[in-house]
Amino acid sequence: WSSDVCSSDLIEFPKGFQQALEFFPRPVARAAISMAGRLAAGEPAAFVGALRLKQVPNVMRQRIGSDYRLLFRLHPDRLQVLDLINRKDFHHRLKTLK
Repeated sequence: WSSDVCSSDLIEFPKGFQQALEFFPRPVARAAISMAGRLAAGEPAAFVGALRLKQVPNVMRQRIGSDYRLLFRLHPDRLQVLDLINRKDFHHRLKTLK
């Protein structure tokens, strides 16, 4: 990806996201991409359990398995994926989102 952001019409991924996925277990990476697609499509079931972050209200998180979180923003025309993180890194990553 040569641009700062790789964008399709519905999902925007951060630069280097595809490479970052290589460091996650394959089922987690697959589940995160699948979840992003379901969220972008507006599938109601994909939003079950999604939470708006109190500290950063324009950012939401969705569980991916028991140990990972997909951080994203919803825009009227697209889903902006921010990061996929291990839940133990959540509070550290939260500070960089503010």
